[in-house]
Amino acid sequence: MLPHALEPSEDGAHDFSHLQRVWHNVHTLHAEEGGDLEVLLAAVLLHDCVAVVKNSPLRYQTSRLAVEKAARR
Repeated sequence: MLPHALEPSEDGAHDFSHLQRVWHNVHTLHAEEGGDLEVLLAAVLLHDCVAVVKNSPLRYQTSRLAVEKAARR
């Protein structure tokens, strides 16, 4: 799934280290709340699988676009 998780982007905030930070946070939450780690990992990998520049008029649709892309995979 990793090749689908990261679109080429100049946004340094959404690179592989971002996924590592999100995974760390999810893992911490999992320790408190529980859940299926496999599902959580998939969510981490796909939560930003669409890159939209910050000043784009599509910015508010980023989550929906990511869901649509993830569903096609």
